[in-house]
Amino acid sequence: EMCEIGNPNVRSLNTLLRGCLWTAATLENGLVAGGVITSDFAWRQSHYQDSSSFEYYVIQLSQALRIDDARDEIERFKQIMKIETKRSKKGDNYETEDKTSLESLSVCLLAFTRAKAMLGLDARQTGTSTLNAVNAALSGNTKTTNERAYGGKRAWKKDENQQRIVSNTRYREHRLNEIRNEVKLILDSLRIRKPKPKQAAKNLCRQLMTRFFYFSGGGTTSSINGDEKSSKNCVTNPKDTIAQLTTSNWVSFGLKTAFLKFDEHALSNIKRLTWKQCKHILEVLNIDAKSLVDEKGFISFSGLFSVGCPKGAVRPLNIELGSGFGDWAVHQATCNPDQDYIAVELRADRIAQTFARAILSEKPVRNLCCVGADCSSFLRERVEKNTVTNIFVNHPEPPTQTFGADDEELSKIAQGGDEPAHILNSNIIISAANCLVPTKSMLVIVTDNRMYARLICASVKKAMKLEPSIIQSTCPSSPSKMKLLEVLWGVSLYEGQPDESIRHSIKTSDSGQSYFDRLWKAGAGTHADCYKRFVIVVKRV
Repeated sequence: EMCEIGNPNVRSLNTLLRGCLWTAATLENGLVAGGVITSDFAWRQSHYQDSSSFEYYVIQLSQALRIDDARDEIERFKQIMKIETKRSKKGDNYETEDKTSLESLSVCLLAFTRAKAMLGLDARQTGTSTLNAVNAALSGNTKTTNERAYGGKRAWKKDENQQRIVSNTRYREHRLNEIRNEVKLILDSLRIRKPKPKQAAKNLCRQLMTRFFYFSGGGTTSSINGDEKSSKNCVTNPKDTIAQLTTSNWVSFGLKTAFLKFDEHALSNIKRLTWKQCKHILEVLNIDAKSLVDEKGFISFSGLFSVGCPKGAVRPLNIELGSGFGDWAVHQATCNPDQDYIAVELRADRIAQTFARAILSEKPVRNLCCVGADCSSFLRERVEKNTVTNIFVNHPEPPTQTFGADDEELSKIAQGGDEPAHILNSNIIISAANCLVPTKSMLVIVTDNRMYARLICASVKKAMKLEPSIIQSTCPSSPSKMKLLEVLWGVSLYEGQPDESIRHSIKTSDSGQSYFDRLWKAGAGTHADCYKRFVIVVKRV
């Protein structure tokens, strides 16, 4: 509706593009909408775009592996932002008066490099160009050379609060360093793996159909999240579910581009896939539909991960809720090849990046499945009860940075009162507990915000009050370096760095376990502690 008005202004366009980035194209009531489909339409309608517009759109084009379209938009962006390119066989170098536009260029080039690498194309030159753009942005990222920043990036004002300037600078430095680190990882993997493009495309299609499931997405947690009565009707028919999943992969996550590399004519002009066409894709990829979704609509994780394992072997199944960019999940799956991991994330762009990270590792990660979904509906509707070994939540986003400071408010929640909107309310805790294997499994929560940890304790107590027979607070395994901070309403709150006592495989470096862990260690958070981590462990009775 916003686009049909014609020529939406930049703010309206960016609001729409950001929403499409956080979600993806889905099949609903016979129509395919959202994600890059809607973004394409909005882009054609708009006469004006800024640097944020290009970031949002190029990421979506690259995520769909539409590399020619992405390349064209990157070139157009450089022209609009007057970025001078000095070509070189080893990678392009960039100069511009406005350094903030180089940050956006770095984001776009990273997405483009990632897409080329996933298709098995030579991405070394574009990767080097990305590193050059990052270095150019970092060389002058504290202030632009102009009085203001162009196109969507926060300008540096003369009267701006100094604390905000410092915070923004740390965030931008962190973001650029994250881009640089990911590009280096991609380039390292390309030195080791050099698959032929057609075979790489077929392997990618198989991974998309067996290791990537997109059900829904977005960017917020509703106040009724976790309430079974409030959830929409779930598509549980296996054929409809597979058609829905395949359509999202086809349009938004590159299945179409990759599949047509080796099956050029059968489905070239298709956007909305019928069951017959989905079946054709599965047959070409030699995938049994029954190994994806069972008759109740649950994902058949045991079937997905069974390839290459001894017949009858039972492997531990672990889930991370709110997995963000996937650093932690990929690391855990790499460290524990005899266990299986599910990364669940609401935002489509983040779960797509997790999938790419697993695919483009030096040794591709096969024991990780990426799921784009709301955590609550996923646990209730897509995971069979009593099948999960451990559920992890790392650095969950609090409803506000300071909620949890008021003991009276928390006591009311612990006694059964209303909770603010947050990912770990009592209903979701109960849903998680129902998925866990009785007597042997744990829900492990790690946060950097002590006030939020106290709110989680109140929600855990409320869940224990509602379902006393299935969950209870417990302690980390022995030996443990965790320190007991306090016991709130019978729920133990610990402080300490994550380790094997809470079933975390730790990194040897001190750089941080995840994007936000590293961000807080850089000092960018006001209420997030740089180094202290607060831990809550709940076990299934």
